[in-house]
Amino acid sequence: MVASLVGVREQREHSPPHNQRQQMAFTKTSPLDERIRATCADAEAFVDAKAAEMKKQFEGLPIALLRRDLTNKAPGCVCKQALAILEGSK
Repeated sequence: MVASLVGVREQREHSPPHNQRQQMAFTKTSPLDERIRATCADAEAFVDAKAAEMKKQFEGLPIALLRRDLTNKAPGCVCKQALAILEGSK
């Protein structure tokens, strides 16, 4: 019994404190939120570029109307809308 308690104490001494473990877990997810933000920005830029491309064909229409037409292809976030535009152009 004493040997098992010594092992537990040694394990506690070598493991980081609870709040440090939480901090490490939070740090591990940080690159994910950066990738999500980058992906959303890329999708937004893609939709804007498509609207600008359409503006060349339909000069009389406001770009906001053309962009809205593109984003109405899919409900939800701009990532889903960009995917719908990509799938529609295949």
